[in-house]
Amino acid sequence: MTTPAPVAPGDLDAAGSRPVALVVEDDDDVAALLASHLRRLEWVCHRAATGEDGVALALVLGPQLALVDICLPGMDGREVVRQLRRRAETSGCVVVVTTVLEGEDLQDVDFDDLLPKPFSRRDVERLLAGVPRRSRRPDPVSATGAPVPLPRSSTPPAARP
Repeated sequence: MTTPAPVAPGDLDAAGSRPVALVVEDDDDVAALLASHLRRLEWVCHRAATGEDGVALALVLGPQLALVDICLPGMDGREVVRQLRRRAETSGCVVVVTTVLEGEDLQDVDFDDLLPKPFSRRDVERLLAGVPRRSRRPDPVSATGAPVPLPRSSTPPAARP
């Protein structure tokens, strides 16, 4: 089993233990498979079946990771990604597009990574290994412009579960 990277403060679920991912996928089987892989790798996973619900849930959750199906009915994945990038609450979210389309068909989409369908457990593991456990948001700065130090855990990474 893959050992997850340490999680930075402020990038945790409500219980304060794991990073949060949002799966925006209309296919129940694909969504369940992604959720299973994410949970096994110690991510908290939420799911939305429509683009509209995905954007609304993302604004509430502020996930570190969003996996978005491009071929959604109604508001498609392209528009979901545009909305996530436009909103301050989600602009730092790492966006991974899931699709059967080729990368060259997605040049108009501002995504961070691509997870082609069909995918395997190892594909998801490789993808998550490259996804920072923190969002793309810049580190906070003080009123003077100096970086604000984030608190560090007293437990060394090797000792964390």
